[in-house]
Amino acid sequence: MRAIVAILLVGLCGCAVAQEMIRQCMCDEVEGCKERAKQVAPQCFEICKGKLSAIGNPDAIKQCVESKRDKIMEVKECVMGRIGRVCATDPNQMVPKQDVEALEGDAEQEAHDRFANSPLRNSPLFQGMRAVMGTLKQYGQCVKECMQGATVQCFNGLGCGIAKPAKEELKEALKGCAGEKNPAEMQATCNCFVNQGGVTQLASVCPLIGSMGGMMNGGMNGGGGMGGGGGLLGRLREKWPVTLRQAFERDCHVVLDFITDAEEATLCDEVAPRLKRLRYEKSHWDDAIHLYRETERSQWSPAATSIINRIKTRSFGSDAQHLSHVHVLDLHKDGLIKPHIDSSRYCGDVVSGVSLLSDSVMRLRHKDDEETLIVDLLLRRRSLYILSGVARYDFKHEILADAVSKFKEEHVPRDRRISIICRDLPKSVNASPTDKPLDFKSL
Repeated sequence: MRAIVAILLVGLCGCAVAQEMIRQCMCDEVEGCKERAKQVAPQCFEICKGKLSAIGNPDAIKQCVESKRDKIMEVKECVMGRIGRVCATDPNQMVPKQDVEALEGDAEQEAHDRFANSPLRNSPLFQGMRAVMGTLKQYGQCVKECMQGATVQCFNGLGCGIAKPAKEELKEALKGCAGEKNPAEMQATCNCFVNQGGVTQLASVCPLIGSMGGMMNGGMNGGGGMGGGGGLLGRLREKWPVTLRQAFERDCHVVLDFITDAEEATLCDEVAPRLKRLRYEKSHWDDAIHLYRETERSQWSPAATSIINRIKTRSFGSDAQHLSHVHVLDLHKDGLIKPHIDSSRYCGDVVSGVSLLSDSVMRLRHKDDEETLIVDLLLRRRSLYILSGVARYDFKHEILADAVSKFKEEHVPRDRRISIICRDLPKSVNASPTDKPLDFKSL
């Protein structure tokens, strides 16, 4: 985020001429050039998008970048407000013409230093990022030069420049305005690159971003936390056996923004006709669910099939045999799912689901110690959760009712929630996905 903001700030720094004095721009002139920068940004993204074809779908990746435009501009405005008076109130104020490359170098050096100091920089999983990073750097360079040309032209046309902040002042302003890295936001951007942009090289990296946040911010109780989801909160972490905690981090994942708004609408529209014919049930066969309705689907439209296949690709191994019917569970606003472990008679090693219409909190309690070994998962709308291994077999899971739906002591409003759930075949079942579907009982 900081590096992107720095690119935009570079575009506002005049032309690169050493120590020649020039009239300092008045504040209304700076505002005009800032507006020019905002106007030209989409054009620059479009001009440069072809460079992204080496790693995925250029249009989709461009949309992932553009979706952060408001946040980038917000941080840029904050930085401009912190670095002192870059504009003049006196029309006779003079400043040196600024060296754009020097300011650019300061910002890029900080970004380089932060990555160089990352504890995961030598991980084999991150080696696959190098080609992606190289392509994104070329794209960023193209956007920077495009925006820089427009804003330099703006300042040159006015015959003025702005005061360059000191290196440390700029660094502190970037740190204060962008804040520490937000694992959830970083992971959402990474997932957008993978799921919408087709940047498959990052598929194994995105789940680790939350774990990076956890290491920087205190493990299970930190901002990214346990399991790499950016929304997992472990209780009493000091009492967890190290091996169990490591296994849980391996086997439990939450992927933010796994589907888009449009894809959510596609799935909802597809299941709505069947669900409307059903009434909400007050109790389940195993007393695990209250106020729900459910159905199963094996036939989907091409658009929905593409989403379902993406869920399966992300959640299961390449050799997995899938249940032929996808489970659709509609939980009423006042409903809840009680603690339970899915029966191994009806599904295999992995349970994964996409959450539609509402945020919710999933609580996991270890079957042998329900008061100490507890983890809360913040399941944002359109996120994907994946439970396997110890998370699937050793922990009971539940969806909290709205009255007690809290994460980090803050209420998470729970409305009607639809989940699209995929499972693999039980180990004891030797059948192909095209065989007669199992009469399995769901969550």
